[in-house]
Amino acid sequence: MNNVIKAFKNALEKMDKNYCRLTQGEYQERPICYEFYHQLRKLIEYGEIDLGVTVIQAEVDKTYQRYFPTGKKPDFILHVPDTDLNLAVIEFKRALTPILEVE
Repeated sequence: MNNVIKAFKNALEKMDKNYCRLTQGEYQERPICYEFYHQLRKLIEYGEIDLGVTVIQAEVDKTYQRYFPTGKKPDFILHVPDTDLNLAVIEFKRALTPILEVE
């Protein structure tokens, strides 16, 4: 699990705010999610992190496993495909108050 936490932390640190911010400092959930996914996939593909056979997928419908009985799809799930092995579920939410950016 430490590899997973390290991978998420590295991906968050590498995110480019130019791909997350819309106008006048406004951030929305979808662009942030896409940039996180992009950075995490780059870390995996370039061999900077090794999650083994685990993959990250977006908005996976796993209601058949009864983990999300309301039909809610999390933003991301880190899991081993074709198994019941789910390592992490990630949900991004926008903060209600603006985040102070430090340049």
